[in-house]
Amino acid sequence: MVYARPLHEGRPLTFGVSGMLWRGSLVMFDRETQSLWSHVTGRAVAGPLAGAELKMLPALHTTWALWRAIHPDTLVLEKRGPAPAQPHRFEDTHVLGVIQGGEAVALPFGELERQPLAHLTLAGRPLLVVYIEPAATAVAFWREVEGRVLTFERLAPHGAGWQMVDRETGSRWNAVTGEGLGGPLAGSDLRAVPATQAYLSSWRALYPRGALWRAEHTSSDLLDGRWMKHQGARSADREPLDFPWLRGGVGLSANPSLGFRFEVSYRVPLQVRL
Repeated sequence: MVYARPLHEGRPLTFGVSGMLWRGSLVMFDRETQSLWSHVTGRAVAGPLAGAELKMLPALHTTWALWRAIHPDTLVLEKRGPAPAQPHRFEDTHVLGVIQGGEAVALPFGELERQPLAHLTLAGRPLLVVYIEPAATAVAFWREVEGRVLTFERLAPHGAGWQMVDRETGSRWNAVTGEGLGGPLAGSDLRAVPATQAYLSSWRALYPRGALWRAEHTSSDLLDGRWMKHQGARSADREPLDFPWLRGGVGLSANPSLGFRFEVSYRVPLQVRL
């Protein structure tokens, strides 16, 4: 997440990492007043500035490959040490959290994988969350343009980036930046909404009354079935599959980041996390 640094006595605050946790998430401190801040909520939880809130700015947590495809002339902050080759892939434990008008909603990555174009309403406004599974990237937009609420579909890779289409006008959109690329709404922009990528456990601790979004169906939003992880999955009218050997759970202890994938009848990809 990215925040605008507020002024204190005419100078912007500078922040560091305190090394402490509050409700399961990182705590920052500002060097000017030694106040403690939650990095998830942006609120000062202790110190002279307790109760103050930082203004969150729209930002993108993604891979270098996708970022470079969108912004080929970007500058890079070089840091010492090896960079991670892949983003966090723990879809079952990460969420995209959005707060507007005092309402909070969390969209688990595992659910977004099933339905990567999520249409919902938050604080009375129509919201769209786009999930690019190969890059573990989620981004939020207001889906109202020129007074018209749009519905999106046909998410698909295009070159090095991703595009989608709105049903109302047939316009094509950059699915990551929200830029209108073609059709009646070419040149328009979806307004990005500040959002937070967080662990589900931390988000629940901070927003225990917040909503938890669930996918309505296995996605039909994708134009290109080659990307679909559930390609060939059974249709909704078939009987649910039953695996007696999985009943009652499995008592195993192992690294939770490991995943094993194999196929069973009906060509349903089944992922077992150990």
